[in-house]
Amino acid sequence: MKKSVVLATMAACGVLLATAGEAGERAVTAPTGNTTAWFGTGFAAGDSEKGAALRVGADHLLTGRLRLELVASYLDRGLDRDAWNGQAGLRLDLADGGDRAVPYFALGAGFYRARFHAARTATGNGGDTLCNAGVTACSGAPPFDGMPEFYRRRIGAPAYGARWPAHRTFTDPVVAVGFGVHWHASARLFVVPDVRTLLVMGDGDTFAVGVFTLNVGYRF
Repeated sequence: MKKSVVLATMAACGVLLATAGEAGERAVTAPTGNTTAWFGTGFAAGDSEKGAALRVGADHLLTGRLRLELVASYLDRGLDRDAWNGQAGLRLDLADGGDRAVPYFALGAGFYRARFHAARTATGNGGDTLCNAGVTACSGAPPFDGMPEFYRRRIGAPAYGARWPAHRTFTDPVVAVGFGVHWHASARLFVVPDVRTLLVMGDGDTFAVGVFTLNVGYRF
């Protein structure tokens, strides 16, 4: 696990908490409805990978300040790679729902599906050649340049005389922890800065991905 990702997440949580404390006055119009839906964009980073993030989600009030949350994210992981994440979990509001700014803590679990596409592979004479579009396999050295060690050590080597696949996909369980602030612009509309750490687990190891998104949503 990359400690820098976890530390960056904790720092972002502190900033969000301080902001919520300053903006925690009562909303001009009290929020209504027990179900919310939102979408947002931001960025994600983990190990050598970084890129844009898209996120959609919904939650429903179960009781008191406790909500059931469903979240799906698409992460652009850089050249020739991307990932999907889906999770379900619980969200605990840390302030009264009538406040304009309501900080929350979230904990969830789900899956993380990473995809790698072979763009280049080494030839026998040391040069580089493109894996042609539409091919199902490439020859030569492993074509997945820049693949994090978390995945690289799990791909193995092809059998003698076989070729590397042009695409590799890994699906692993994930635990997500995070923090955010619901800022109510009106009784129905809200803005949510949200930061999460995704702890992807596979083959006895853990891979951490930090995700920050700015979301807008509607309360039903």
